[in-house]
Amino acid sequence: MNLRSLQNLSGTKKLAQKTVLLFGISCLFLMLLSINAPLGDFGNYYFGSLLYREGWDPVLIYKDTHLFNVLVRSHEKSPFFLNYAPVPPFSLTAYLPFTILKAHSAKLIFNLLSILAGSAGLYFWLNRQRTIHVTQLFILAATLLPCYYNLYQGQTYLLLCGVLLLFYETLCRRQYIVSGFFLAFAIALKLSPAWFILFLLFKKQFSVLIYGLMFLFLLHVPLFLGDHADVIGFYISEVLPKLIANEITDPLSVYNQSVHTFLLQADALPVSMQHGLSSFYYGSLILIYLLALTTTNMHEGFVLSLLFWSVINKYVPAYSLVLLSPLLFYDWRLTGKPYLLCIILLIVAINLPVYKLTALPRVWQYTRVWLLLSVFFMFAFPFLKGQTLKILKWSPLLLGLALWSAFKATPPPEYPYAKKGFTRAAKPTDTEWIQYICLGYKDSITHDTFTAFSISRIPLHHHSRYSQQGYLVNDTVLFYLSDKGKGVGLPQLTFENIK
Repeated sequence: MNLRSLQNLSGTKKLAQKTVLLFGISCLFLMLLSINAPLGDFGNYYFGSLLYREGWDPVLIYKDTHLFNVLVRSHEKSPFFLNYAPVPPFSLTAYLPFTILKAHSAKLIFNLLSILAGSAGLYFWLNRQRTIHVTQLFILAATLLPCYYNLYQGQTYLLLCGVLLLFYETLCRRQYIVSGFFLAFAIALKLSPAWFILFLLFKKQFSVLIYGLMFLFLLHVPLFLGDHADVIGFYISEVLPKLIANEITDPLSVYNQSVHTFLLQADALPVSMQHGLSSFYYGSLILIYLLALTTTNMHEGFVLSLLFWSVINKYVPAYSLVLLSPLLFYDWRLTGKPYLLCIILLIVAINLPVYKLTALPRVWQYTRVWLLLSVFFMFAFPFLKGQTLKILKWSPLLLGLALWSAFKATPPPEYPYAKKGFTRAAKPTDTEWIQYICLGYKDSITHDTFTAFSISRIPLHHHSRYSQQGYLVNDTVLFYLSDKGKGVGLPQLTFENIK
């Protein structure tokens, strides 16, 4: 290495240090701004572990959302609505150290650790780039909004971003055991980094994958030792399928920002076509990702994987977009105008206030999705040259997948009396429906006008896990509680016409 190269390397490292220092200070300032915020999502993690420490069955914490909220009321007085179901089982033990502190103090310490991890990961990432420009100090500002959302909610994505960057750094250093641990830790925290398993497979990093799977098992050993292996089985059999289907809270919410949600809201299309097009889209996206991955180098493949993560998931909340912040500092393969266009599209996508788009026509409400898809395809297509025949070869399988999904699709249930929160119990009278609602920090009772000539109770066998009986009204309509199309433990009152 000549003298000029050494000088450039020294300059790059100094600029990387300044960038990380500015990032850390900015995040600390944002944390101070949110210091009096409600517990937010951190309450799920914290109180789940606290109740686990107190001896409560973790399966009950997952299944009975009302019980979970009732138990939390004795610890937290400010308004909240908690739902532990989306949280992976590893968090039960991972957050135990934080439960020695009061909830708000624990959130503060967790946010500090997240800032530290994010800063460390960003430092190593910047040093992996060939050059760093002074202008990137200004681009840094574009990452702060999703960072603020993370710190406000006490979410894990800033921590996760740092962990994934450390996974990549140790992979590049051939520290395969450590790299495997970081990947396992990321997957145990949030399931979505499991997509990086494909990255390792197609880059033939089998040793890292083996170590990762080994550590993933070891991270869950405390649950086995505590005789709570059943919670892992419950999560895999009951929760995971709903997460994959995006049945977390409200699968039709525009805040999900995915092609899947956009298609489900396309009322002009039959339900079968909605699901068929969704399956064709996701199958095609995976195919494009894997074909492009085969021709990328390690660095390009990691960037492609981050972009793939942003468009393949059916639930991409605003705070999760902090995972895309490293791309703003990447030495893009594309140069000139395409480079500038990708940076601009990413900055807009990361900072776009979706709540301000809800009054616009449906297609414009999903502007963030179209922006992220544009960046993904702009980055992926140069790596797809000469692979047209392979795409055509797999097309029949994609069409078959779409037809199978269309054939299997069923109309979503109707919830005519849906309420904010969820319905923990309901009963009809001749003139009204009485619903007992859980709003998290409190319960309430609602009354909806209703006319019934006859009401009879009938046992339920396969309809609902939330009540042993339903109500047959006027001998034609069966009412019962169900969480179909909703998150685990978030039932609402639905019905079926009985012929």
